[in-house]
Amino acid sequence: MSTTLHIDRVSCGYAANTVLEQISFTLAAGQVGCLLGPSGCGKTTLLRAIAGLEPVRHGEIRLGEQLLSAPDYQLAAQQRGIGLVFQDFALFPHLSVADNIAFGLFNQAKIQQRQRVADMLTLVGLEGYAQAMPHQLSGGQQQRVALARALAPRPRLLLLDEPFSSLDVSLRQQLGQEVRRILKASATTALLVTHDQQEAFILADEVGVMMRGSLLQWAPPYQLYHQPATHQVADFIGEQVWLLGEVQPDGCVLTELGRLCTQSACVTAAAGSAGELVDVLIRPDDVVHQDDAPLRAVVVNKQFRGAEFLYQLQLPSGQLLLALVPSHHDHQLGEAIGIVLAADHVVTFRRS
Repeated sequence: MSTTLHIDRVSCGYAANTVLEQISFTLAAGQVGCLLGPSGCGKTTLLRAIAGLEPVRHGEIRLGEQLLSAPDYQLAAQQRGIGLVFQDFALFPHLSVADNIAFGLFNQAKIQQRQRVADMLTLVGLEGYAQAMPHQLSGGQQQRVALARALAPRPRLLLLDEPFSSLDVSLRQQLGQEVRRILKASATTALLVTHDQQEAFILADEVGVMMRGSLLQWAPPYQLYHQPATHQVADFIGEQVWLLGEVQPDGCVLTELGRLCTQSACVTAAAGSAGELVDVLIRPDDVVHQDDAPLRAVVVNKQFRGAEFLYQLQLPSGQLLLALVPSHHDHQLGEAIGIVLAADHVVTFRRS
């Protein structure tokens, strides 16, 4: 049975308030997707609608060929074959790790339950913890138990609602990589909700950026960063500045830093006809520090990030740029340094 998730023009709301408006995307079987956006944008409402905990006003939700939700139809949550992992883990404190994992296997024989629990403990790297109680585990271990419990019944789809929000930053990144490995090893189709971009990029094959109840773009993380579909997506994903540019007859863009063209041809990526003024997206990794470069910019601010500095630079015109520079280049505030622009992706938007 296919586990591809289809969200087709879904709208949801409460009373007179519309929370989700015309959401559409497809998550292929075995892929990990992520709904990314600020608090209150509708991410969790959409997750709840997929789980069968909220009705839809318009559109359809399907898992494979099976209809889960429509305005006049709602398959019961317990009949959807969907697993849930919550941000607070929701482990039963009075049950052992093994009994927590076995909780959803009540319809199986005891010997099958024991084998499935053992398989899940191996999958999540917790062999030897079967008889431990939840309070004896670290936060990361508890989250892996919650994941094992959700995966044990072999759900057709796994939903994860801010699963790492209670963990510290370093553990979140480590556990994110581990969860992705587990999901891929079990060939589980999964959809994650988060407001953390790094978490989304580490875990997901496809990421949907949501704002005010709308889905602005659904794409792989690399495409979101380098080929954002809208000005809003570009502003939300990563760090950037906007440079004034003028579209040339050959499709390239003339800026204060010189002509910008893609490597393959002189074409601009998103918008603008010859002579039109556009906003040009410049990421920190587009600006390269080069000591002997003729173009100079003054360091006006810097953030130490361990392996690199994030410099805020000011051009002679007053235009500000951001640049990621290896941290052995420790320049002082007010110092002029050489820079070159190395933008492989030329992304422009018409000026509003």
